[in-house]
Amino acid sequence: MHAQPGDAAQRALEELVVELDRCLDELVQARARVEKLLVERRSGRPWLDVVTGEHRPLVVERISTVLADLSASAGSGSRPCSGTTGRASRRPRR
Repeated sequence: MHAQPGDAAQRALEELVVELDRCLDELVQARARVEKLLVERRSGRPWLDVVTGEHRPLVVERISTVLADLSASAGSGSRPCSGTTGRASRRPRR
């Protein structure tokens, strides 16, 4: 049985694929940043200098944003990873 063009489940899955691709890109960028931080730290640079020199969005902000966006997408349809705009979203903590 094939899905109908107006099939809501199919649309939701297609939107989720797009969301996953966006979030994967964010995680790839976070991983690259962690690799750079490791290089800096291994070179002997003091940790305080490494972390205070880090540009936003911070690694932890990227990862938190991805997790929050995936959670929201799975529960209520798809929306883009906020971090792809170069800013981490500000979400209230629970």
